[in-house]
Amino acid sequence: MLLSIIWILVAYLFANATYSSVNSIAFGQLGLLSEDLSMASYAFSLGMVITMPLLLRFKMRFKSYQILYVTALGLMAINALCMITVNPTFLIILNFFAGGLKLMGLIEAVLPIMFMISPTMNRSIFYPIFYPITIVLGQGSAWLSAWLAHHYSWVMIYPTVMIMLAVVLLIALFIYHKEPMNRKFPLYQVDWLSFLLLGLGSTLFIYFMVYGKTLNWFESDLLTGIAFVIPGLLVWFVLRQINKKRPFITLSVFKMKSVLMSLPFMACMVVLMSTSKIEGAYSAVFLNLSTYDIVSLSLWMFPGVLIGGIGSLWWFKKKLGFKGFLIIGFGSFTAAHLMNYFLFAPESEVYMFYLPMFFKGLGMIILYVALSILISQRLEMTGMISALTYLLIVRTAIGPVLFASLNDAWFTNQRQESYVSAISHIDATDPDYQAQVSRIYRGARYMGNNAEDAMTMAVGSQFGKWSKQAILSSAKTMAGYMTMFGIFVMFMVLISRNFPVNKRRLVRLRQKFRNEQAIDDAATIPIPV
Repeated sequence: MLLSIIWILVAYLFANATYSSVNSIAFGQLGLLSEDLSMASYAFSLGMVITMPLLLRFKMRFKSYQILYVTALGLMAINALCMITVNPTFLIILNFFAGGLKLMGLIEAVLPIMFMISPTMNRSIFYPIFYPITIVLGQGSAWLSAWLAHHYSWVMIYPTVMIMLAVVLLIALFIYHKEPMNRKFPLYQVDWLSFLLLGLGSTLFIYFMVYGKTLNWFESDLLTGIAFVIPGLLVWFVLRQINKKRPFITLSVFKMKSVLMSLPFMACMVVLMSTSKIEGAYSAVFLNLSTYDIVSLSLWMFPGVLIGGIGSLWWFKKKLGFKGFLIIGFGSFTAAHLMNYFLFAPESEVYMFYLPMFFKGLGMIILYVALSILISQRLEMTGMISALTYLLIVRTAIGPVLFASLNDAWFTNQRQESYVSAISHIDATDPDYQAQVSRIYRGARYMGNNAEDAMTMAVGSQFGKWSKQAILSSAKTMAGYMTMFGIFVMFMVLISRNFPVNKRRLVRLRQKFRNEQAIDDAATIPIPV
C-alpha cells in the first residue's frame, strides 16, 4: 500500500496540462504566442488554488477510489487534448480544470503520507519533510519534460504522464476499498457563485498582467475594460464572504496576527523568486545554454532544498522561533542575488552558478516551511484551509504573475535604454570600432559576399554586440536591486515586534557562554609546581 501511495504522489506531481520547461519549444511549433502558454500555466496554478476550499467537502462526499478514477481519467483526457490543440482559449480552459483535478487527486496521497510522517498532525514535522519531497518531484517533472524534448520531442511528456496516470487507475481499481461511507457531506451548501467570482476575477487579473506588454496595457480597450471589472468582482466576492453563513473562504482568518504577518513576507519571497526570465536570458545569450541545460542547472537547488528541510526539522524541534529562521531564508535569497550580481559577466562559466542555485533552493524551502507553519498556527481545520488558500494565492497564482510581469516590463525598458545609450555613443572614427568592422568586413568578403552585403554584416555584428551588452547591464542592475531588496526585508524581519524573541533562552545562552569563558580562563592560570 505504501508503494501505491508513493506512486500516486509521483504521478500527480508530474501531471500538468502544459509543461513550462518546454514552452519555448512548444509555442513555435503550435503557432501560438509565448503569452498563450504562460497564461495556460498560470490558469493551471489558479485551478489548483481555488479548488483548495473544496477539498474537505469533496473528500467527505466521495470515496477515495472515486476521486482517483475521475481525476486520473480527467487528467489523461486533458493531456491528450493539450497535446494536439492549437486554440489558446481552449488550452487555457483545459489547464484551469487540470489544476483542480490534480489537487483533488493529490490530496489522496498527501493525507496518508501526513499521518505516516506525523500521526499527531504536527505541522513543524510534516512541512519540513513534505515540502522537499514535492519540490524535488516538481523539478523532476520539469527536468523530465525538458529531457524528452531535447532528445525526442516536446510532446513525449504527454504519453509518459498518461501512462503514469493509467497505473493510478489500476491501483484505484484493485487496491482501494469500496465500502460505503458512514456519512456523505452535501455539495449544495458550497457557495458556487463565490467560486465563480474568485475564479473569474483572478483569471482576468492574470490575463491583464500576461498580455499587458503585448497589447500595450491601457492603450488596449480590452485591458482597460478588464481593469475596471476586476475591482467590482473583488468587492462582490468580499461582500458575499462577509454576509454568507457558509462563506467559500472565510475572512475571519485575517483577525489572526500570524496570517497578517505571513502574507506580506510570502509576497517578498515571490519578488525574490521572480527573476527567472532575466536569469534565463543571460544563460541563453552568454552561457549558450539550451532549455534543457537551463533546467538541468536548476537541479543544483536540490542540495539546498534537502539541507533546508533537515535544518527546518531541527530548528522547529528546538523551538528556536521564526525571526532567526526567516532572516536565514531571506538571507539565502539575498546571497544568491549578490553572487549573481558579480557572476553576470561575459567570461562566466556554468559551474559558477551552482552555488547561487544552492542558496536559492535553501531559501525557498526555509521560507515555504516557516511561513506555512506560521500562517496555520492556532487555526482549526476550516480556518487553516482558508489561510493556506490565501497563502497559495500569493505564492502560486497572483503573486508570480504580478511580479514576473513587472520585472519583465522593467527588464525590457532597461534593456532598451541601455541599447540606446550604447548606440548614442558610437564614434565611427574610434579605432577599436573601425578595427572590428574592418575585420568582419574582410571575412565576409573572403566568403564571397559583395561589398554592400559585407558592410551590412560588419555593422550588424556591432549592433548584436551592443544588444548583448544591454542584456548584461540590465541583468546586473536587476540583481543589484534584488540584493538591496533582500537586505531591506531582512531588516524588516529583524525590527518586527511580531516575532517575539525568547528572552529566557537568550539569558541561558549568555550564562552558558560566561560559564564556558570562566572555565577557559581558569585553564590558562599557571599552576605552581
